[in-house]
Amino acid sequence: MAYIAIIETAIYLLLIIYGAKTSEYSNNYNSSYLTATLTQLQTVKPWHIIATIGAVLGYALRKWSFITLNEFFTFQLTIRPGHKLITHGPYKYLRHPSYTGGIINGICFCLLIFHKGLWSVMFAFILDQIKSSWLNTTTFGTRILYLSSSLLRGEWLVTLITIVMVRAILERIANEEKMMKNHFGKEWYTYANKRWSLVPFVY
Repeated sequence: MAYIAIIETAIYLLLIIYGAKTSEYSNNYNSSYLTATLTQLQTVKPWHIIATIGAVLGYALRKWSFITLNEFFTFQLTIRPGHKLITHGPYKYLRHPSYTGGIINGICFCLLIFHKGLWSVMFAFILDQIKSSWLNTTTFGTRILYLSSSLLRGEWLVTLITIVMVRAILERIANEEKMMKNHFGKEWYTYANKRWSLVPFVY
């Protein structure tokens, strides 16, 4: 996702340079939301820079965690032969730094793409390419074009994806910690009691 955030930044810059040409899409759909989106995309906003940096830093934290775990890293919850409790690197400060990095990266990525971002522009562009007289003259086609005005808005996707992602991670953490308690016993309790789970001083 960090790579996508970087690529999106480059596309933002292209929109700034060729912003006048992109304005025609807002006229095609008569959408005040799309017009506002295209207008704000023509200037790099502070929140865009912050979100891009956040996406990259989140990815970096997650990658650092993977490297620290080394051979004990797996995408599936499992205990490997000779498994050791890792307490250095980012695990010196958090019990689940890779999930922290993933959440930061995911939220920032969603903000960049869906909050008045490239989702709106991309959807409008694709719809414009497939639009034909059939879409404009048939009842079904008219309904598709009407529905597009709702799909152009990405805030609902940010909310939905964030809720699903955080819920899935919290459920995975609960299962992972249960597995670690069973395997490491007292060593895990000693380690866990000295560190926050995801966010220092919060959780």
